[in-house]
Formats: sequence, C-alpha cells, structure tokens
Amino acid sequence: MTSARRVLGVLLAIPSVGLAAVSAATWAGALDWRLDLVANGRVQLWWAAGILLVGSVLTRFRWAISAAAIAVVLNLAPILPLYLGTPGQPTEYSIRILSFNLLSNSERYDDVVAYIEEVDADVVFLHEGTLLWEEALAERDLPYEIVSGRDDDLIFGTIALVPPGTGVTNLGFASSQGRGLALEVGGLEILGVHPLAPVSERSAALLRSQHATYAAWASSRGPAVVVGDFNTTPWTSMFRSLLAEGDLQNSQRGFGVEPTWEVGRLWAVPIDHLVHTADVGIVDRVVGPDLGSDHRPLVVDVAVSR
Repeated sequence: MTSARRVLGVLLAIPSVGLAAVSAATWAGALDWRLDLVANGRVQLWWAAGILLVGSVLTRFRWAISAAAIAVVLNLAPILPLYLGTPGQPTEYSIRILSFNLLSNSERYDDVVAYIEEVDADVVFLHEGTLLWEEALAERDLPYEIVSGRDDDLIFGTIALVPPGTGVTNLGFASSQGRGLALEVGGLEILGVHPLAPVSERSAALLRSQHATYAAWASSRGPAVVVGDFNTTPWTSMFRSLLAEGDLQNSQRGFGVEPTWEVGRLWAVPIDHLVHTADVGIVDRVVGPDLGSDHRPLVVDVAVSR
C-alpha cells in the first residue's frame, strides 16, 4: 500500500468509525430522544456508509472497510424489511383511506379538493386543518360530513371527512392530549392521528405518550388501523414500541420506504403511516403528488373480511 493510499484510508476510517458508532447508538433511542431523532435519517446514514465503504475498498485499508461495512449493515437491516413481502391483491370489498398534512398556512384549497374528489376515499383525514380550511371545505360540494377536531382556542387540528352520520370520538388536539379522531366505517375501526413533532425533550416525551395511547386503543380493537402524520419514521424506538404494544403491523411492508415528508430533498423521510391489526390486509398503498405542503398525501386501500 502506497503512503498516499494509506493516508487516504486513515482519513476515511475516521468518519467510518464515527458513522458506525452513531448508527449503533440509534438503536438505543429509548434512552435519549435525540438518538431517535437521528434514527429518522436511516436511509441517509445508509447512503453515507455506502459511499464511505466504496472509498475504503479502493484504499484497501482494512479498518476503514470494516467500520464502513458495519455502518452499512446497521442501517440497511431496518430498511430492508420494508421491501420484503408481497402487496395485497384486489378484493371485492376494501376501504380507501386518505391522510394528508395540509400545512396550516397553505392556500391550495382547489388543488386539495380536486385531489380528494379524484381519490374518492371512504374516509379522509386532513391534518393541520385551520378554520380557513374548514370554511373552504364547507363551501365545496363534497359527499362527506366534515368533522373538526380543533377546539376554538387551537390554531389547527385534524379534520375528518366521513360518511354522513358517522360517529366520531375526539381525543383532543391540545399538546398534552391524544391528538386523534376515532371512528368506525364498514366494520373497520379507524384512528386518525397527528401527534407532536419531537423537537424538544418535552415534545418527544409527549409524542411517546401519544404513541402509547394509540397502541392501547388498537390493542383492544380489531379489525383496526391507526393512520396519520406520526412525526416519526419506522426506525425509531417509539414506532417499534407502537407496533409491539398495539400488536400492529406496518403497511409499508412490501411497498418500500416511500418518503412522505420533504419529498425531493436529500433528507426526505417517511413519517406518514398506516399501521394495522393482523386481521386487516393492505391492498394498495400510494404516496400522492405535491399539493403545496411539505408532506405528500398517503392513500391506502384496506381489505376487511366481511
């Protein structure tokens, strides 16, 4: 090995070791909310590790190769299962659910309404819905009953568009409340949620508590789904806890990563989800177009035995 190649190998080994250490630490997100925050970038960590691995192989520096390879494996391991499995097959009866974070200050009312009409979902959840959005939707001739989860003292909450006469239970959308709307359509119990974003230790703790609320709700029901802007990716400890405690499955299985937030940017991640009990099948799952928000819509066709 030439001296130049050795120097380059050492230079690559330093970030490779660091990346391997960070990648390993993210598996312990339950210990510190910041580790879960980093775990959200699992795909980006994998790409970085892959680039370092290629460079290390070219230098033939074993320490760099080993560290980069460990980082690749640590990050690929939780990503790969999303591509395993076979998406469901069309059935005679399924329920279509649309979930979309509007972005409260967006004014793309016509575009969103046109998309809702095009998708023709049975149930629609619109997160960050303000009074202006409620009024704009009420002016349209949509075949739904419009249910607002927002109290008068809140800037926004989740809006549900449901079949007329559907009973809806509001968990409340203040920061310390459950932040969800529960209902039943066609034999399927549905909880549309928008928990807090984990931008501080306090909000991360509230997010974890809200996820625990969703798990408790789902564990006593079935067939059931929890859908919405979860403000976390599948690679965090709190998402894993939600699945385990609620005995739930991730609808991404067989469909891949499918980012929904900041799509088109290097840091795009999947934080909009539908998770379901084992007696629910996923027929199709699609991430929709840019409608003026930092999120993309999520449309899932759910099969329910009748």
